[in-house]
Amino acid sequence: MKTQTRLLGVAAALLALGAMAFGAMEFTIKRTPKEGEVIKYKLKAELDLSGTSVTVTGNVIEKTLKVEADGKYTIESSQSDSKVTFGGQEMPVPDQGADVSVYNALGELLETRGPGAENPNARRISNMNEFVQPAKAVNVGDTWSKEIKADEKTGAVAASATYKVEGEEKIGAFDVLKISVNFKETGSDPATLEGSFFLNKADWTMVKFVGAYKNTPFPGAPGPANATFELNRSE
Repeated sequence: MKTQTRLLGVAAALLALGAMAFGAMEFTIKRTPKEGEVIKYKLKAELDLSGTSVTVTGNVIEKTLKVEADGKYTIESSQSDSKVTFGGQEMPVPDQGADVSVYNALGELLETRGPGAENPNARRISNMNEFVQPAKAVNVGDTWSKEIKADEKTGAVAASATYKVEGEEKIGAFDVLKISVNFKETGSDPATLEGSFFLNKADWTMVKFVGAYKNTPFPGAPGPANATFELNRSE
């Protein structure tokens, strides 16, 4: 009987330890931007334009301009040293100026203005690249979704995005949480994205993004194209 009691005690302790470990896996993903914060990335994109391979590289700079009491924040995004390579030739890309985007506390895009916003497909691209935070704490394996409504005024196309917590990783000095995204527009000729965000667990800023786009109306392209994109934190 004593042996059984001891075994039950050990089992109870193991269950408690398992519960503690499971609880430690819970993540409250909530980015709190700071005004004046600057984050820089290296961009590399490979596009297939009607059978022609095109490579785009450059630097992406994001600066937080404003943070409001309700969690809404404003980001200025610009690119520098951009180059495009195709047919064995490399050409510089002229600086197009900065775009300014406003997000709510969950990271949902509310407004974009600037040169990039003038493209009729700008909102479609922005919606594809958007990371929407979960409304509650999540564990590895959990999913959440975002539904996007069509909007003739902004150019948005109806779509849905599903996010999933894949696990924890280490990228350089950063402890990150990998979150996959599966985005698909509705309709007969939808653009799609399958990708992954790697978020710094210390402040939930993005450290890395990789994505495979299909049938996507990229600015400057002669028509919908397939592409792979990668962004890596540089500073």
